[in-house]
Order: sequence, then structure tokens, then C-alpha cells
Amino acid sequence: MKIVEAHNLFLADCQNGRLRQRSSVTLANYRNAFRVLIKWFPSLREVSSFNEDIARRFLRRGEEQNGWKPASVVAYRKNLGAFIEWCKKHGHLESDPFQNLPWPLLAKGEPQYYVKEEIEKLMWVVSIKASSNLNAKRDQAILAVLLLAGLRRGELISLKITDVDLGEECLRIRAETAKNRSSRTIKMTFRLKEILQDYWKARQEAGIETPWFWISTTYKNHRLTKDGLKHLVDRLSRLTGFRFKPHKCRHTFATEFYEASHDIVGLQAVLGHKDITTTMVYTSVKSDHLAASMEKNPLNQMI
Repeated sequence: MKIVEAHNLFLADCQNGRLRQRSSVTLANYRNAFRVLIKWFPSLREVSSFNEDIARRFLRRGEEQNGWKPASVVAYRKNLGAFIEWCKKHGHLESDPFQNLPWPLLAKGEPQYYVKEEIEKLMWVVSIKASSNLNAKRDQAILAVLLLAGLRRGELISLKITDVDLGEECLRIRAETAKNRSSRTIKMTFRLKEILQDYWKARQEAGIETPWFWISTTYKNHRLTKDGLKHLVDRLSRLTGFRFKPHKCRHTFATEFYEASHDIVGLQAVLGHKDITTTMVYTSVKSDHLAASMEKNPLNQMI
């Protein structure tokens, strides 16, 4: 079978329920990895021609010519791996071209998070440097949802008005927008509700009618798109002097949540992790917090 045709069928199966449905971000990653493969190996026409030699040359080129770090090598390999498994299942490939190739070693480090001074600078920038009050309120609200609810980028921009319940004080993440395809509800903190109310009031005063919660700063009755969010990310990076990453806000939220509660099960539920081992990365508590916990141990009063 032609490899392009096979990949199109694979993507269709990911979207129509024949395979476990993937998020739009995952599907985009699948498409990008395959596009790079075909671009670098234009003579690869048939699925059956995808062999270990091509797989090895693909990874080597990524590392040597494109500067892929170990994490990028793993990502490309996994994104092609899902397609390869589909091909094996349907009899288009006998074996995985990558199976005999070693995996790169990944450095195990704690998630990176924003410190107090960086968060204050972000909030100051969106308050002072916005072109209008409505834009300032929107950007403040976006940062608040990222930092106080820990949403993923895709979950953030997919919010509709009906997903933000100020009366019940909760955010509802629909299954079709969540990475693990499971819905969840996140309780708002007092401060998050306050910031979202300010944005909603400014939005109503501007007469915005779009059903999407986040509006475009260019076309007020249009939704915030991925490109629009990227523009905001680039703008914040330029104005603050450090690289702004929405996912780093999620790490910040999770780190502070665990530091305050030590509730790993609750954190798993809020983050929407399918496997608790994914959440366990946040259990590497800071040394001062650990020392305080040791002092609070009631055994200190018994011995």
C-alpha cells in the first residue's frame, strides 16, 4: 500500500473511533512527524519499503543536521510509532523499523515552574501593556486559568461560554478537548472567579456574541485561535524578557498544588492525568517543605 494513503487511513481511524481517539494536538504531532519523514525520504512510496535503514537514517539526520535533543528524538519516534503499529495490525508491515534501534537517554529533572517574581511580572505586563481594557482583562484571565487551574493549551483555547460556570464556580473540560478524552470539572478559587468575572463583564460591555469564551483581539466577535495564542505567547516573552510557555504555567500550578496539599490523587484529578505515575513527577518536594513536614511528625512529641 502507498504510505501516504496508509497514513491518511490511520489518521481517519484515530478520528472516527476505530482507534482510541486522539486529541487535535496529538494528531497534529502525528502529521508533522510523517511530513518530515516523507520530506527527507521522498523515494519512500510504499509502506513495505519503510525499513530499519530508513529509520536509522531518519533519527541520525534529526540529531546531526536538525539538532534534535533526546526528547525530540523520542517524540518523533513515538509519533511515527503509532502509525507503525497500525500498519503492523493491518498487515502492511511485518515488524517495527525502529525496534532494534536504541532509545536515547533522557535526563530526569523536576518540572520547570515560574517563581513569584516572574508571575508578578507577567501579570504586570498584561495589565499595563495591553492596547485596551478588554484585551487586558482577557490576557489576565488567560494567565489566571493557566496558573490557577492548570489547563493544557488545547483545553484553554477550546473553552466555550457554557464551560465556564461562574454561578457554580467551576470550569468544565469537555472530553473531546481533553488529552485523555475524559471530561473533568475544576473548582474555581476565589481569585480565579474574580478575574474571570472581570473579563466577562468587560466582554459583555463590548457586546461580544461569539459562543467561544476567549475572543480574538483583532476580530472581537471571533474566537481566539492557536495563532492568536501564539501571538500572545511571543508578545509576553518579548515584554517580560524571559520565554513564556503556557505549559510551564501548568507545571507551576501542579507544583504549588502539591506543595500546599500533598494530595497526589486530587492533583491527578485536576490535571486530568490518566495514569497517576504521570502525576508523581510533582512529588519531588522542595527541601524546606520536606524539613517542615519532618518537624510536624507527631512522633517528635513521643520520643
